[in-house]
Amino acid sequence: MSMRVEAHSALLAELQRRAQAAGMYLVARIQDLRGRAIQFSQGRLEESARTFSAGVGLQVFTVSGHHAFAAVDGFEPERVFQALARAIAAAQAAERADLEANQAIFDLSPVRDQVSPPLSYAFDGVGQAELEQALGEIHQEIQGYGTGLSVRSGLVAASEEWRISRSDGTDVAFHLPRCSSVHPFTYAGSTQTHAVAAALSGASYDVVLDNGKRAQLLKRCHSAASKALGLPQALEAPAGSFDLVIDYALAKGLAHEAVGHAAESDAYQSSILASGGKWRSGETLASELVSIIDEPRLGDYAYQPYSANGVRRERAVILDHGVLRDALADVFTAGRIGVRVTGAERAQSYSDVPLPRMSNIRIELAEAVPINKPIEEISPEEVRDLLEQEGLLKRPVYYLSGYKGGQVNPKLGEFVFNCAAIYELTPSQVRLMRPAIFSGQITQALQAIKKGFGPLQLDAQGTCGKQGQSVPSSGGSHYFLFLERHPGVYLGGAR
Repeated sequence: MSMRVEAHSALLAELQRRAQAAGMYLVARIQDLRGRAIQFSQGRLEESARTFSAGVGLQVFTVSGHHAFAAVDGFEPERVFQALARAIAAAQAAERADLEANQAIFDLSPVRDQVSPPLSYAFDGVGQAELEQALGEIHQEIQGYGTGLSVRSGLVAASEEWRISRSDGTDVAFHLPRCSSVHPFTYAGSTQTHAVAAALSGASYDVVLDNGKRAQLLKRCHSAASKALGLPQALEAPAGSFDLVIDYALAKGLAHEAVGHAAESDAYQSSILASGGKWRSGETLASELVSIIDEPRLGDYAYQPYSANGVRRERAVILDHGVLRDALADVFTAGRIGVRVTGAERAQSYSDVPLPRMSNIRIELAEAVPINKPIEEISPEEVRDLLEQEGLLKRPVYYLSGYKGGQVNPKLGEFVFNCAAIYELTPSQVRLMRPAIFSGQITQALQAIKKGFGPLQLDAQGTCGKQGQSVPSSGGSHYFLFLERHPGVYLGGAR
């Protein structure tokens, strides 16, 4: 399959020639991003749009490793060459001022590759009207899931292509297709408003056009609507330390926010995973059951096979059966903290400098209780029965469902997360409760994980924000994780 970014070979060659003539090492990044967005609300089409952005980012290095960056919208040659001249002048000024230098970019090995994942539907192979119809049909059906619900339905798709050229001969092009459909349900009670969303994501329009995916999405929507309708009458959850069950979406939040950001190699000075400027590699930080892995997955919403510096993105085993191993490391900071380069650099756009970031991150246990049906078909009562079968229902267990964001202090390893709903599970009943915060200390939370249920479910989508940039993220865990009561893990924020 040909790629749009192939059209700029002559421009890249001339940029490299000019950089070499100036005695500079150049990393040139081309991005071509095309998007679609459709939105329904309360039965009406609110938005149907197509977007486009493209341009060039230029990062130059002097022989001493002093560097500078410039970017320009579009591909008009003279404007691009002017941006290169600005970057060269800024790098030379940085060298004269003896600012911080880094020569690690010169240690990379050249690579030439092109990656374009297979898709069920080409980005431009489906008309806007067909997508509007498909989303509209889903929206119309889910409006009947409950009286008094406010319902919105959205579809966002992107065809994002990158091409990275380096002065060592590297020329890497890759396609990052993605699509997600999100459906928030809101119920306004007499005193509170409760919102619960359902979503399905992937690489292509399958999420609304494929019959199997559509059925999966509708099951998720039905569950979200039921929660939104039930929450106004639900009880308040208690505060304290309890036995907990978290679903894969909340587990993804735990892995991403509490561990993943702390594992980014440029954050080593403020990370609980580093000490004295070095990575705490080899230290036991969690239960031996627990591994945390970040890696690109073909067909995933956040797939990225190469970094924004043209380095192959590696499988990073952050925790290996509880032992700290890899960092999410870029070429510039890996050596400083004593870890291998894992090609973790991502950039939101050609106008951004790459930063170490996650792709698909998961909590994976050495073994898990088998479940032989989709997670969408498992009720809270069945979760209760699974716990009882494993002898884990000796006292009330609180099942936290859905992830609604949170905050983390990576230096202290403290987290505060929000869930969509809570169920109190006892041998005699299952009671829906209003959401409460889930908080604690990350290493203690990981030590509290005692059992997993079901296969890995890795489609918990999100957006990863850092230093003003946002990139797609995803991940998950087993269907459910059981956390034994621990004084360092709280429900409701109280010890």
